[in-house]
Amino acid sequence: MARIFIYGSCVSRDAYEFLDKSSNELLGYTARQSLISAANKPFHADAASGSLTSRFQVKNLQGDFDGNVLKTLTDIANTVDHVFWDLTDERLGVIEVDAGTYITRSTELVQSGLLTDLTASKWIKFGTDEHFTLWEDAVSLFSQLVRSKGLESKIVLFNLPWSMYDDGGGTLGRYWAMTPDEANNTFARYMAVIRAHMDVFLLELPWAATISSRSHKWTLAPYHYVDDVYQEVAIALRGQLNAPQSTNDTEIEMSSPSNLNQNTETWADSVDAPPRLEISAGVASVGVQFEARNDETESKRVLISLRLHGADRHDLSEYRIAKSTHEKIGYFRYADIHPGTRSYFSFFDLPSGVTCTGISVHGWQLESGAVLLRKLSITSSPTREENVSATLASQGSAVAIGDGAPRSELIPPLYTKALVLTTRFSLFLPQNAAWYASNGSRFNSSQEYANYLYSPARIGPRLDIFTGISLPAIALMAEKNAVLHRVQYSRDLPNEYLERLEDAAAAFPFVKLELVDDAGVTREPDLVQDFLNATSQGRDVVFGDARLDDDDILSSDFFDLCAPHLTTEHVGYGLSLARGLTGLYEEGCVTSLKRVIEPKIAIGLMTIGRFDADLGAVTQTLIGSHPTIDQRMPLILDSRSPSYLWMRHLEQDSVLQLDPERARTIVEHSLSRHESQTVDEAITAKFPTVPFS
Repeated sequence: MARIFIYGSCVSRDAYEFLDKSSNELLGYTARQSLISAANKPFHADAASGSLTSRFQVKNLQGDFDGNVLKTLTDIANTVDHVFWDLTDERLGVIEVDAGTYITRSTELVQSGLLTDLTASKWIKFGTDEHFTLWEDAVSLFSQLVRSKGLESKIVLFNLPWSMYDDGGGTLGRYWAMTPDEANNTFARYMAVIRAHMDVFLLELPWAATISSRSHKWTLAPYHYVDDVYQEVAIALRGQLNAPQSTNDTEIEMSSPSNLNQNTETWADSVDAPPRLEISAGVASVGVQFEARNDETESKRVLISLRLHGADRHDLSEYRIAKSTHEKIGYFRYADIHPGTRSYFSFFDLPSGVTCTGISVHGWQLESGAVLLRKLSITSSPTREENVSATLASQGSAVAIGDGAPRSELIPPLYTKALVLTTRFSLFLPQNAAWYASNGSRFNSSQEYANYLYSPARIGPRLDIFTGISLPAIALMAEKNAVLHRVQYSRDLPNEYLERLEDAAAAFPFVKLELVDDAGVTREPDLVQDFLNATSQGRDVVFGDARLDDDDILSSDFFDLCAPHLTTEHVGYGLSLARGLTGLYEEGCVTSLKRVIEPKIAIGLMTIGRFDADLGAVTQTLIGSHPTIDQRMPLILDSRSPSYLWMRHLEQDSVLQLDPERARTIVEHSLSRHESQTVDEAITAKFPTVPFS
């Protein structure tokens, strides 16, 4: 009987269900607990004091507060046979509660409502340099513990890539603000730290073998796999569980499916013998995976080269694909190879009519031997129903890349994409009837209107939502995209509120404050122009110019949902992402969550403009009144994925000056018209900053 303890997530826990229970016993399961949390000081709080009702969730949250996994492993060190460990929950990041005290930013923590009490805390996101440094320290401490307790040889480290495709052939998008290839690259960096500190049994699958299940019991996600994946893992585990524990750093690699042909274990020089794969049938999208070794102290650059058919009619810059004038390179994308040995992932989703028939990876302006490569493989979506086979091409013919050739000869001028958001923060415009609160017919004087507009009861919740929920969500977009958020305010805004906006602008570099006059005209007319010029770097910019109220939230993948429409062909168009969510915001939490589809809704509604880098000129159409935008310009309507959270609360302007009970009745009646939405992992991944209850 093998006694197993699981430290990780559903990835390893679900795999355990495919083992023979008559010969395996589960001693315990610790989830939702970052190693950073476990390796640092405990957080003295009672998880049961929050709003969680599930005992399992309370147990997980309290365990994270206590950082109890290290003590648990110490207690069972002499009885446990195997420790299953996966890093999936590290994606959540950690909250720095105090110096040396960190807790995992788990779904349980958000849903408990306890996070709203941690006003001085800081969210340290997964993949940031700060998080990675904390991770390195935590792994160092953890390695000492498991080695001293004789646990090192008992660890089975799961390394299953996030899947790119589901079992219906669909391509998976962003989860927890990461695409699958971005997540896999980040996890590979963290895995490399473990392998540098510890000798563990590494269980791996190739990217092509990890397919997500649309009918998974925990909903669709890139780390919720089809049963075949767990069965393959179980086969490998059975071999390890029955094997004597001897040499470590052993690596399990599963047999790949028929549409994948992997490179051998032999290292190939990226300059003298760049590895290649020939794809027998063209594919419309393809994920590339390879392992690279860089023994130097600085990062090196390689090119992932694609042989494409039908690409000449398309501008592929929006797909992050450039074209070289070098015939043997063709279309390509850069990949930076960091010091050490690890896997790399890159996904290419091609436009309609374009197919890929070959992949190669080349060193970029490198000396021979600087970067070595192996295990080049693909995961692909075929353009027709037959299987796609990839065969390893000859590695003998070297391609000289960048030997004195200026980079401008390899990369043609491209256009880039950007997003400009505008929030008019409680502007004092007494004669403007565009907002309910601004309609002079509702007040006897401008002073009465100002008193209402800046009353603590009204503006307090808006500031909390804007600075604590909305801006952190936009920050996730701004990490990898060009985003400007203009926050306009009136000269009458009380200093105490202006200071909070100034603090937010200091915390979020993409936020720029704009003073406007009594007519609502900005005093910073060059702000957008300067942003587009800085973003341009000599290239044209196609940008979305969108509006956002101070009490509404955009999804973390909002930029990605807009990006396919931000093309030169759509300049002068409007864009309405109509699908979203709505709910009641009360006492720091969102309840009564509903699904909505509202074409032309003001939240995130945008026009598409262009910045001409040569002329320094902006081409742009103003939105005007949102209900009639389609009468002034062509309008793109996209209702495929939730892109916003429409906050309802009892201090919003549509129910101003009403009796509280009457206001609640109106808001709740409005919400009742929509279909309910469960707060599942897909929702929290799209809105990770929102405190759902």
